[in-house]
Amino acid sequence: MIYSQTARCDRWGAAKGARRVSGLTRAEREAVRDGEEVRFKGCPEVDGTTERRIIFTGGRFFARLPKE
Repeated sequence: MIYSQTARCDRWGAAKGARRVSGLTRAEREAVRDGEEVRFKGCPEVDGTTERRIIFTGGRFFARLPKE
């Protein structure tokens, strides 16, 4: 698992805070595309966590709650 120091979301959505992610480094983008789990901290608290995992779908990166 990788923790990104540069990932960010400028706005948060209503669906448990899911939103597009920006600021990823090239290595982090490649890791997400390769199926490795990349997370970042400092998100609004939902279900007791301020971490989000990053997914790649439809050519874009999105924040989702961790599966744990």
